[in-house]
Order: sequence, then C-alpha cells, then structure tokens
Amino acid sequence: MSISLSTLKAICAAVAVLFVLAQPAAAQLSFKPTADAVHEDQLLKALKEGDKITGRITIPDPMARSLIQPAGKDWRDFQRHTLPVIGGVAILGMLALLTIFLMVRGRIRVEHGLSGIKILRFASFERFTHWLTASCFIILA
Repeated sequence: MSISLSTLKAICAAVAVLFVLAQPAAAQLSFKPTADAVHEDQLLKALKEGDKITGRITIPDPMARSLIQPAGKDWRDFQRHTLPVIGGVAILGMLALLTIFLMVRGRIRVEHGLSGIKILRFASFERFTHWLTASCFIILA
C-alpha cells in the first residue's frame, strides 16, 4: 500500500492545522474555583477572637486537624511589627555601649611601646581561607 505524495502532504497539513487549533484549547485549561467557593478573606473575617479553623483528617492525631490557630496570628504580628524594632534597638544599643566604653576606657596602651618587630601569625593561604569563609558567612546571613 503506497501513499502518494499529495496524500502525505494533505495528512501533514491536517496534523499542522490540528496543532494550531489545539493551542487555544490548551490555553483555556487554567483552574478557576467555582462561584460558590468561599474566599479566604471571608473565612478570616468570619473568625471570632480565639476561634480555630479545623478540617477533616484521616490520621490518628486530632491536633493535626487545626488549620489556622489564633496563636499563630499573634506570633506573625509580633514577628512582622515588634521584633524588627527590638532587633534594631538592640543593634544600635550595642553600638552605643561599645562607643561609650571606648570613650570611657580609651585605647589599650603598651607600657614600653611597640617593639617594631612583626611576627607572622598566619600564612597567606590561611588568611585567604579565613576571609573567604568570613565573607561567605556575611553574604549568606
């Protein structure tokens, strides 16, 4: 059974048209919830102070049923608003304490002055690995 060149061209053209027409249908497959679905903001507004949102589970632990707990919202509010202020005050307070200590105590002086002899404490490779590690820690922090 031989297929002529014109039949093969027609089959290829039909497959190409199918691919072109299938693209809009594939683009319409996005998921949208139904109009009856409850929105998240409505659920959160419906919560009274101290209420939990629980679900249905099949595992034996009844504590895993809790989806939203009020203590979690309190912690989130503390973490977003109060904790950054406390951290900033702590950092600036430590800088102020170090500055005050340096102003009161002053520099540490050597009794008989510097000797002028420098002792090599670390080799170049050790110094390189130290600063490479330190800079990685600072960047990743």
